[in-house]
Parts: sequence; structure tokens; C-alpha cells
Amino acid sequence: MNVNRAARFTGVIAIFGLLASAQGLTVQKPKTPPPATQKPKPKPAPKPAEPARGAAPKPAAPAPKPGLTMRSVYSGSGGQTSETKIISNGVRERVEIGEGVSVITQCDTKQVVQVNDKAKLYVVQPLDMPPAAPDAAAPPPKRTGLVEYATTITNTGEKKDIFGLAAQHVTTVVTRTPTPTSCDKKKERVQTDGWYAAVPVSLACARVPPPPPPVASECRDEQHTTMTGEAPAGKPLAYTVKTFGDDGKETGSAVMEVKELTVGPVDETLLEPPAGYTKAADAAAFVAGVTRAENEARWGAPKAAGTIRIGVLMPANKTSEDVSVERLGDELLEALTVKPYEAVPILSKTPEEQASEAKGKECDYLVAMDLTTLKSSAPSKVGGLVRKASGGGSPTELHEAKLEYRLFPAGGAPPKAAKSASAKSGALSLKSAIGIARFAARLYLGASTGMLKMMMSQSGGGMTGVGLPAQNADPSLTAVSFVMNMLSGGTAPPPDGMSREGTVVNAVHNASADILKDLGAKKDK
Repeated sequence: MNVNRAARFTGVIAIFGLLASAQGLTVQKPKTPPPATQKPKPKPAPKPAEPARGAAPKPAAPAPKPGLTMRSVYSGSGGQTSETKIISNGVRERVEIGEGVSVITQCDTKQVVQVNDKAKLYVVQPLDMPPAAPDAAAPPPKRTGLVEYATTITNTGEKKDIFGLAAQHVTTVVTRTPTPTSCDKKKERVQTDGWYAAVPVSLACARVPPPPPPVASECRDEQHTTMTGEAPAGKPLAYTVKTFGDDGKETGSAVMEVKELTVGPVDETLLEPPAGYTKAADAAAFVAGVTRAENEARWGAPKAAGTIRIGVLMPANKTSEDVSVERLGDELLEALTVKPYEAVPILSKTPEEQASEAKGKECDYLVAMDLTTLKSSAPSKVGGLVRKASGGGSPTELHEAKLEYRLFPAGGAPPKAAKSASAKSGALSLKSAIGIARFAARLYLGASTGMLKMMMSQSGGGMTGVGLPAQNADPSLTAVSFVMNMLSGGTAPPPDGMSREGTVVNAVHNASADILKDLGAKKDK
């Protein structure tokens, strides 16, 4: 052995011996190699590697959940169209209604999540929503009537293949027949012609939300329902629904058709509230946030073709009473937004700045409004007794509000109208209820109120109140039903017509109706 190599080898052994001694180990000197004539012993076969002690075996990747994606298109007799998309994994289901709105039903958490992409908001509600409590202040009806609803389901025996599914042809006819005691004497018939099939991935926990409480009225009809025939198995893949009036003539129609249906795993993140979105405290906060975002986007966008823009100046309070002029402006903006008209706020103070802002927002007209009178008085004895006899009780004060408004073309032209509008306590404001339906149709479906009514009638949530069982309902319309009920329950109720605030709001609504007439607006269908 080379002397230098031997010295280095000896040094390495010495260092290793010091390290081993420090660890309490024994170092052995290398053995003398066997003679060349001796056969080397065979090497033992390597043992298979053993898993580290305490380490659990790595689990196999879970199999992807079955999923379903379905796109449906709705069209109305007036040419309106709407589109929805359903994404389901059998435990959770997402329905994209359109306009950035989605409803996620989570069977495992027993909750429903409504999402609005425009406002980046979501709200969570229990899956089984309790029925809305009736208004305790509303007097019970003086009289109740009875209306007969008869549902007839007929399986024609026809079958056809739709996206690889065996669909059966079923017709459903719901007839509304008034009786001698009925409050509403209108006769009506709804006819649905559809194709139904068992869908591979369904949502077993889906629920149709309870209907809103009955509207207070002098007379209220109760329903007596009967059903003949067997409901179809599965969900609708296509249908046409038509309504007929007293004279048997068709009054409207809507068509649904599934355009795409794919079975396969889905993106699970779509079945959760989106990351980065704000959770609204309740339905009222959600609706308020969505309204604010929708208005800000609309006010800042270029004017759409065919739209007539009305610039609303900040109202002025010329009374000594404490009244929110911002609330007056908000009421007027909403009331004047009726196609083809669109109201936008003008927030500038001076006439020069207002003219510049109106030009930048492409306004065609401007409206200025002043609250000139708001007075309260004690009710007369006769008036109080009349209200008490009618079930409304005796109010402590009566109110009267008067507004003056000026409507003039943008650009400094002479006023087109300069008038006044007023309201007194006790007047019932129906405008707010109409506004809710219009808001929902515009925001959630991009459709007219008439088409919304047609679509809801097919799902049993509209004018008939009855129809196919819930398990056969269109999942998209079930989601729309939830949205509508949440909207009606989550929006602040119209102010009491007997209150001071309600009286002012009614005056604003009366003024807005006159302004639209001055502009030549046609009645909203």
C-alpha cells in the first residue's frame, strides 16, 4: 500500500473512532481479507424496505363524485329569453339564474346560499325556510271564499331519447274554477306539455320554499285541490306552458328547453360561497347591497340604445319637519326606472355643475322636486270611528304631504311640466309591491314581469298555486321561487299608509306616476 494512502486511511479511521466514541459506539478494526483461494460467500438477497414505524399507509385518492351540468333556455311569447345553468354533484347544487345571480343548495349543511357576482355579496339561509309570519297588524278578512283547483296529468305513452335519457311525454292541465262564494270570480286554465326523464344526478333534498303570507284584503279565497293521473318520473327536459282566460283564449306562453346536459365530475369550488365575497348579515342587507351595486353600475355605464334617461336632482325639503331628502330621492329614482326610462341621480349643487353632470350622464330630461307641505293633525271623531269599524283601528295622527315638481329637457329648455302631487294618510301604496316584482324581473331574470309570472306558474309558485309535485318541478324555477320569496321577505315592507313616512312615500309615487304620464310612458305590462 502506498505510504501516503495508508496514512490518510489511518487518519479517517481515527476521526471516525472519535465521533463513534462520542455517540457511545464501538469501532472495530477492519478484518484481514480472506486468501485469494477462498470462495467469497454469496451475498444475501436484499430485504424489502419496511415502512417507517408509526407511518400510516398512504390512502388511495378518492374517486371523483358523479356530477351533472345542464344549461336551459327559456323564451316567452313576447320574444324575451332567459338562460340558466345547473351544476350538481348530488349533494350540492348550483343554479346560475343569470345577471350574475346563483343559488347554491347544500344538502349536507342544510342551507341555501344566494350569490350576487356584481355586488360580490352572498347570504346564507336555512334550507327549510319557515313560512313567513303574517302581519299581526293586518286585520283578518271579513269574508273567505272557496276556489276549486283541478289538476289532470296524462302520460301520452310517447317516448324519445334526449341526451341519452329515455324521456316520456306528459301533459298537465290545471283549471281554476270559482265557486258561488269565491272572492275572485276569474276562471283560468294553465296547460303544460312537457318531456320528463330520470336524471342521473339529482338533488334529493331540494325543497320548494313556502309561499309568502296572504295579502290582507276584505275577502280571501281558500283553495280546494284535486289531482288525477300519475306524476312523471324525473325532471323536465323540455316543456311549453300556456295560460287561457275566461273566454278560453290564450293569454300567454313560455317555452323551456335543455340545450346541454353533461354527466361528469364538476368543480366543487362552485358549490361553495366564492372566496373574497362579503357575507351579508341577512336578506335585507343582501338586497340593499345588491340594489346599491346594481344602481352604481347602471348609473356609471353608457346609456343603452333606446333608453331615455331622467336625471333626478336632490329633492329639497321646504318644510320645518325632519325628512330624509336622500330617501325621497331614492324612492323617486326607483319609481321612475320603467323601460324605456332610466332614472339617474344628479348630485351636483349649482345649476352649471348640474348641467355638466347631466350632459356627462347623457340625460334627456331633468326632474326637480320639493317637499312643500307635511302636516299632521288629530283625527276627527267620525274619521276615527270609521277607521276603527273597518278594522284599521283609530290612529293617533293623520298626515298630509304635498310635493311640487318640475320636468324639463336637459340643456336648459323651458319646463315640460310644473305640477304638484299630494297624499293623505290611509292611502294604500301598491307601487312598492309592483316595484319589487319589476326589480326582481330586471335584476334576476332580465325578463318582463309577465314572463316571470308565466315561468312561476309552471313551477306551482305563480297564479295557479298548484301543479306537479315538487320532485317534478323545474330546478331552475325552484331557485327562482327561493329568490322571489327571499326578496319579498328580505325587503323592507312598504311604509304603513297611516304613518307620516308612508304618506310622504305615497306622494312621491303619485308624483312619479304623473311624471311618466307627462313623458308619454305607456303602462308597464
